[in-house]
Amino acid sequence: MLTKNALIIEVENGATFPEYFLDMFQFKEVNKMYLRDVTSGFKTDKYDFVLYSCDCVNERQLRWILPFANKNPKSQFIILTEQISIHAYKQVTEMGNVITLQVPLGDQVIRGMINQLVQDRSLIATQRFPRFITDEPVRMVVMETGLLIPSRMKNYSASGAFIEYKGMHLRVGHTLKVNLPKQEHPPTKKSLQLDGKVVWVRSGEAHSGASTGIGVQFTSLDAA
Repeated sequence: MLTKNALIIEVENGATFPEYFLDMFQFKEVNKMYLRDVTSGFKTDKYDFVLYSCDCVNERQLRWILPFANKNPKSQFIILTEQISIHAYKQVTEMGNVITLQVPLGDQVIRGMINQLVQDRSLIATQRFPRFITDEPVRMVVMETGLLIPSRMKNYSASGAFIEYKGMHLRVGHTLKVNLPKQEHPPTKKSLQLDGKVVWVRSGEAHSGASTGIGVQFTSLDAA
């Protein structure tokens, strides 16, 4: 059993934190509360962990998560989600006490986290961010030719992404400007600008059953 306390924040009639995660961690104490009861001044100092589960993490979700985590730096926040937008991912990685994991989690990932905690090592410092599934519109500009290509990003990590592509114009080594508009309501003109290069190209003919597209390695990640 870990000598750690945890607070679970739930959305009423929403996603609940997976029992298998709690069973494996075996926290010393676990308390629950609804998100609607979390006030701006609520303190989580007595909790080592704040756990939150949702279907998707986007800019709207982060409007309460990040300020809340920033006001409670002594707690480590763990967010389990099925999808996270790349805009939200960029903001999460800049926080010192928040990590986001994609469900379902494998036992190996959870055991690795538990081992870090048993050894009193920082989970934030040692946790490697995984590759996330997403489905976001992108606009790519090929710097060598000026060609503009609208497409969709299907997954990404801190170092790169897989983007759908069925054309014949992209080659390994091409440099790209990738623009991702923010998925906000109401719509805004804000976007995320990615610089990257093509590191592999996968065609449907060569890989039966696999999605056709390109692997992009990020060289910079900036808000526009």
